[in-house]
Amino acid sequence: MSRRQTADLAVPLEAINQFFNPIYGPNTPEHFNGMDVEFKLIYNAANTPELVIKQARPYPGGGRTVN
Repeated sequence: MSRRQTADLAVPLEAINQFFNPIYGPNTPEHFNGMDVEFKLIYNAANTPELVIKQARPYPGGGRTVN
């Protein structure tokens, strides 16, 4: 992936994070929710890559609580 594609990935990842916040709680310095996100780049007829999020789910044990 290019640097631009990596930066563009931040937008849907933030949307996924906001979607799950009401369920698992917001990310704070004391609490972090890990996510397992699968994505792919699909090249269209113009040979331009398009980002597709395939699925997103909580990552078991990915969250941490700091005491």
